[in-house]
Amino acid sequence: VFSNMGNIARVRGDLDEAMRLYGKALELNRRVGRLQGQAINLSSMGVLAQIRGDLDEAMRLQGEALELHRRLGSLEGQVSNLGSMGVLAQVRGDLDEAMRLHSKALKLGRRLGSLEKEASQLSNMGSIAQKRGDLDEAMRLYGESRDLQKHVGSRQGEANQLSKMGLTEASRGNIAKAHELWKLSLELFITVGARPQVKRVQRLLNTIPCED
Repeated sequence: VFSNMGNIARVRGDLDEAMRLYGKALELNRRVGRLQGQAINLSSMGVLAQIRGDLDEAMRLQGEALELHRRLGSLEGQVSNLGSMGVLAQVRGDLDEAMRLHSKALKLGRRLGSLEKEASQLSNMGSIAQKRGDLDEAMRLYGESRDLQKHVGSRQGEANQLSKMGLTEASRGNIAKAHELWKLSLELFITVGARPQVKRVQRLLNTIPCED
């Protein structure tokens, strides 16, 4: 009950109340020895800490959740926590640690047989490669993620990767290729009705001119 109430408070934007309620749920789950519930509560609290900007606390909470998911043998939970920790490391500027965490998540995602989780980790790894300036590797990783997204029928996921590939090509000075990728991305975003993403890609096409 407390977890559901925490979710409602989070949606409403009351992060303090959400954290309090998740804490109550965690306390109750610890009292009755419910490990899965504890892991879920800790993960949720980690997300809230990240939203608040408390990255160290977010990393600690996700790490605790990860250990519980390992004890439970939950590959899905481990992938989720490792992915979240990878994003946190990336935000903190620790790209080597971020790549290590996402690589572990990728391996577990493949063991789990989840193409969606595999695609997500490949995309995250592509972002790290792009930040490192390894644009060829970024394109390879984004491309693999795009292929998986297309395979599972996720048009929005495919569109996201095409948009990132366009940014990578623009960084290399290949503006014509970037526009080609952004136009493909735009078509998919329009198809799924993703208005914010449509505006973002249109802005890229309008602000980065392509000379024919």
